[in-house]
Amino acid sequence: MEDKNVEFIPKNFPELKNDRLLRAALGKEVDKVPVWVMRQAGRYLPEFQEVRAKHDFFTVCRTPELACEVTLQPLRRYPHLDASIIFSDILVIPQALGMIVEMHPGVGPVFPSPLQDPSEIDNLKEEGAVDRLLYVGKAITLTRHRIEGKVPLIGFTGAPVESGAQLLQVFESSADHLNREQFTEFSAPYLKDIRSGVKNKISEKNLEQVPMTVFAKGGGPYLDVQTGLGYETVGLDWTVDPEEARKIEEITKMTIGWSKSLVKNDTLPIWGMGSHHKHLWKV
Repeated sequence: MEDKNVEFIPKNFPELKNDRLLRAALGKEVDKVPVWVMRQAGRYLPEFQEVRAKHDFFTVCRTPELACEVTLQPLRRYPHLDASIIFSDILVIPQALGMIVEMHPGVGPVFPSPLQDPSEIDNLKEEGAVDRLLYVGKAITLTRHRIEGKVPLIGFTGAPVESGAQLLQVFESSADHLNREQFTEFSAPYLKDIRSGVKNKISEKNLEQVPMTVFAKGGGPYLDVQTGLGYETVGLDWTVDPEEARKIEEITKMTIGWSKSLVKNDTLPIWGMGSHHKHLWKV
């Protein structure tokens, strides 16, 4: 249930003290490679498990106080991180459109009544959907204040910039199921549309643009396609040879976000590659 007591807070956010991530995302020089952790607020933390023992997953997402708390937990435990990422999930959007989504232990998200035919899209409740997602913006604004400017706050594409998201990440979690031709036809155009749509909306509202990054899981074989999508940064996973990635002409103009397993033999060589210019490190 949404916390009705948490209202939008004035946006006089504390001054950002560590802008390393944002500078790197814009291709500016930094003193060292910025680091953040994929699924930074999550199941591996005992303090997160304590919250989850009392509240189900979507209650945490829909309650700004709880979402803020689990977003901040990793920063308390690991104060040298260079960013935070708001605790939320893409599945809150189909919920706002009237679909039922359940989290089943050991299984993951389940739609009891999934869309079976394109015509069923007309049954989605688009009217009022944005209002039903206001808790996302409230959680972001609340977190921006409570993070006290220590590090920037990352959001998903649906995370409102006007609420305080400072960098937006787009996930393409199923890229590894597509070959090059399929990715080019069925994924790349929509990733490009998302990027341009978000940038245009930000401009229409006279807001300051924020960097956007795309991470296509298993998308190494078509990295050159990703570099043409217009994002400021592109994420590389464990399937990509960093040295081979550098040979792609367009990637030299972008910021690279390394996403690697935390294994010493893999981590140290990449950590030491080249300068700190245009590199992010997400474990």
